[in-house]
Amino acid sequence: MAVILTRGLFCFFFFFIALEATDLGIHGHVFPIEEEDLLEWLKNKTQALSKEEGEAVKIKLQNHFVTQIQNPTTIKGLKDAYSYQLRYIDPTICADEDIRNSEGKIIVRKGACINPLVYQVHLDALLFFDASNPQQLEWAKKQNQLVKWVLTGGKPLEIEGQEERLVYFDQFGLLAKKFGLQHLPAKVSREGLQLKVEEIPMGRPNA
Repeated sequence: MAVILTRGLFCFFFFFIALEATDLGIHGHVFPIEEEDLLEWLKNKTQALSKEEGEAVKIKLQNHFVTQIQNPTTIKGLKDAYSYQLRYIDPTICADEDIRNSEGKIIVRKGACINPLVYQVHLDALLFFDASNPQQLEWAKKQNQLVKWVLTGGKPLEIEGQEERLVYFDQFGLLAKKFGLQHLPAKVSREGLQLKVEEIPMGRPNA
């Protein structure tokens, strides 16, 4: 099944993203919440439904999520690449506070700087493209088949079935934003202890 919420392959990238979160602190006065608890409200609304109404709501939600998986929203703002662009990203992260694991043990101390690539033995290259664009899809088929396909548009389940390969979808454009992608197709790969980001026009040789 196509991966809509990135997993496994992207553990490194989410680690890279998550540790950059900034604590903005607490500002202004704090007031008690007087509104009804949302979960309690939903529970009460659900209990008020008849068995038939509850089943109808369940089916509606299932259909909604199936539709989202089959036809995820295309990422906006990414244009076709007409010239080759290359840049490097240093993924080194400096912790602004102690980072603990689920058991409360400190795994990264405040002030420590870590490059996740030091600990990542292998990192698959990612090929970003819009599969709803026939030209980009055909171009991707001709590229190095060892790269992982990350769609920014198109129908991942359909493409996965047609091409008989695992397909990922960059839900909400999270990775495209992190890598600063502006044009497609694009490739993100490892080069030493840096991430190599390439925006590749379709007339260029294999990525």
